[in-house]
Amino acid sequence: MVRPGRRQHPEFATAAPLAKLIATEAAYTVTRASIQLLGGIGFTWEHDAHRYLKRATANRLLAGDPVTLRRLLLSRADL
Repeated sequence: MVRPGRRQHPEFATAAPLAKLIATEAAYTVTRASIQLLGGIGFTWEHDAHRYLKRATANRLLAGDPVTLRRLLLSRADL
């Protein structure tokens, strides 16, 4: 949200979706790797890896679908 009387920096329109894409993809990749590393015990209540994977998956969907964010970034870069 832009406050009245303030101008939005022109690079913000590209930097924000790029940051969301990188952060959500990194979180999802790391948590998937941790589940693979822990094996079956990663889905038990003894380890928090299953909770982190659920949060990373939810953040990935709530922050914007990765495909949609990539299309948005490509359209803003005129590619």
